[in-house]
Amino acid sequence: MNETKPQKRETPLTYPVKSILAGTHDEARRLHDFRAAQPAEVLGISLPEADNRLKRLVEAGALRRERAAAPERGGKEFTYRLPRADRDR
Repeated sequence: MNETKPQKRETPLTYPVKSILAGTHDEARRLHDFRAAQPAEVLGISLPEADNRLKRLVEAGALRRERAAAPERGGKEFTYRLPRADRDR
């Protein structure tokens, strides 16, 4: 029997969410290559909140995420950067 995984349902973004993500994306554009702690500090949000926002931007294709070679903290840590087309602007 061939089972398929359920598809992720995309939820439409409401205006406040778009606005919050836009602010996070603006900070990402300023930083270019960064870890989640950097925009968290600048935006005055918790690290988990920054991770959630960045994850949404990765899912939308607005950022790229790679696993950090040497985490600054315990556990998994990622570096984020703009896709090449956005970096060239």
